[in-house]
Amino acid sequence: MSVIPTTDQAWRFHIDQSTWNGHKSLERCVSCLRPDSQPVADIIDTRRDILISKGLYPGPYSTGPDGQGLIPSCDRAGEVVTVGEDVTQWKKGGRVHSLFYETWFDGPVQDEHIPLTVGSGTSGCLAQYRVFDAKTLIPIPPHLSYEEASTIACAAVTTWHSFFEKRPITKGSTVLVLGSGGVSIFGAQLAKAAGARVIATTSSKEKEAKYKALGVNEVINYCDVPEWSKRVMELTGGNGVEQVLEVGESHTVV
Repeated sequence: MSVIPTTDQAWRFHIDQSTWNGHKSLERCVSCLRPDSQPVADIIDTRRDILISKGLYPGPYSTGPDGQGLIPSCDRAGEVVTVGEDVTQWKKGGRVHSLFYETWFDGPVQDEHIPLTVGSGTSGCLAQYRVFDAKTLIPIPPHLSYEEASTIACAAVTTWHSFFEKRPITKGSTVLVLGSGGVSIFGAQLAKAAGARVIATTSSKEKEAKYKALGVNEVINYCDVPEWSKRVMELTGGNGVEQVLEVGESHTVV
């Protein structure tokens, strides 16, 4: 078994949730790691974490491995620092990212999976190290950087569920993607890969250009065209679209 780090630095929200007020409520803390640690590092923050920081994301919330407060962030990718004695599938130096729900491995998401969401129901990754059960880690493909891989677990999986689980996109269909955040960008790329025509909305010329570079068929700047829904109908000859990726938080995204 390789050498295990003895301390960890993490950003936490205080155990008293009433004190939470966005990212300014985060406190940097130093804690001791458990002796059976299998840490992984390298973290990126997300929109979901902002909602959690304001108490607007469905709970319950974890109080951390030591009960001292929630460590947020579900988007993560990093290098295996050490592994447990019985772990054979991972080795030190391995490039990995982990699951969004720690107990969801296949099939439909069930109610019992929700409380074990990383970064809310269980400790997140806004830390120097993070302990994972070996079976919750996934290898990073060689062509992806850590930054790219860290975006997959939340935004990409959300989009996949929206477009391919309940009502799969069909080749030649028309899809409307609203906005240009992480979920929307993944939506545009996955829809194009599935052979769909993609119409997207965004708020700036710069984002329009980036969407075009990704192969999006038509981009509507809703700042220039406030009645963008009418423009969608014009672009589709009055037929509308088969599917819409609407990202107005958790109650509308799927």
